[in-house]
Amino acid sequence: MKRGSGILKVGSIFLASILILTALTPLTASASENHHRAKYLDAKRKYQQFERSDPGYGQIEETKAYIERALNYMIAYLEAVKARIEVLEEQGANPRLGSSDLQQDINELEALKVELEGCETKEEVLEVAKRARFLWIDIKGDTRYSIGFIAHHQLGSRIDQMETFSTAMDARINAIEERGEDVSDLRERLSRFNYHVESARDEYNEGVRRYEEGELRDANNHFRNAQRHLILANRILKPLVRAYMGNVG
Repeated sequence: MKRGSGILKVGSIFLASILILTALTPLTASASENHHRAKYLDAKRKYQQFERSDPGYGQIEETKAYIERALNYMIAYLEAVKARIEVLEEQGANPRLGSSDLQQDINELEALKVELEGCETKEEVLEVAKRARFLWIDIKGDTRYSIGFIAHHQLGSRIDQMETFSTAMDARINAIEERGEDVSDLRERLSRFNYHVESARDEYNEGVRRYEEGELRDANNHFRNAQRHLILANRILKPLVRAYMGNVG
């Protein structure tokens, strides 16, 4: 939404964008790093202009509205993460940072919204914006663990399904072989499939170990490797099933 070119508009854009860009980090991994950096530097410049300005009442209210939108975004993001963690907790999972921890983060952001509503001066607005930034830095650390926990549980479930399929397919191939049919092609396909599933399991287990030790970067590398092996296993899966159906057809 375009408004006048007042200095506070410039500052308010920074206050909202610097928080939102930080909040978006776990959701926009595919976005251009240079693009984000350019937006950050531009917002920083505008913010410095705002700090040196002498805004009026209307401009302060406009800035408060931008900051409130940023806080609302953060709260909505945390609510979405918390909802997914709650599902896993209901299934018996015990995350390092649970839904109650995320709720505390939400409560802190809600408290900042209340405080923001009572701000009347530029200094008060800037103080709330500053605290929101630093609070989100801490909260982002919490969400990294939560997102990692969600990701590795989903990945683990997929590997479990692949392993179950492998066991069932092996039994079916044995049954065909007992009828005296040639199953060498099926065995070869299943062997390649199993290689990637086993590799995914190894990478996954190492990722979980690193995650539990707080080594999130290393953990994510292992989870990505596990995901790559599952992708390769999936490429073998359909031809394997078609070959199996051809033998039983």
